[in-house]
Amino acid sequence: MKNGLVIFIILLPLYLFHDFVFERQNTILQAFEFILPFTITSYFVRQKIGQFNREKIFKEIFRFTLVTGMFFAIWFGTYQYFITQFAIPEIFDAQIDLMINQLALGKSLTEAEIESVIQNARTPLNWILSALFLYSILFSLLGTIFGFLYKVKLSKS
Repeated sequence: MKNGLVIFIILLPLYLFHDFVFERQNTILQAFEFILPFTITSYFVRQKIGQFNREKIFKEIFRFTLVTGMFFAIWFGTYQYFITQFAIPEIFDAQIDLMINQLALGKSLTEAEIESVIQNARTPLNWILSALFLYSILFSLLGTIFGFLYKVKLSKS
């Protein structure tokens, strides 16, 4: 649990710098924002590998990365909610336009459908669940890869 918070705290200055200085327009910073949580998690796995049970190494690494990713996603989703709703609402407007265009896909949406999209996007649960969905999948994939790597490494030694 605390690892997700530690990752978020480490990356918070980068997020704030990217949001307030570059207004989310720097592609290099976006790449770093995406890659760094996984890199830091891999560092944490390497640090904790000696504490894991050797017979259940895959399960423990997978659980460690998944829990870390879930708690990171909760913090990140909460951050995104506050940034888009209170600090920089222009980001919210751009994301709403993008969501409406993705939902439309060539058809015209009614005013009720557009209002529904906007109302759903204004809830903190929407931001947290979308981050949770994305990061839980990616962190579980990372856990699967690390679990197999360390399991193979231990079976060879």
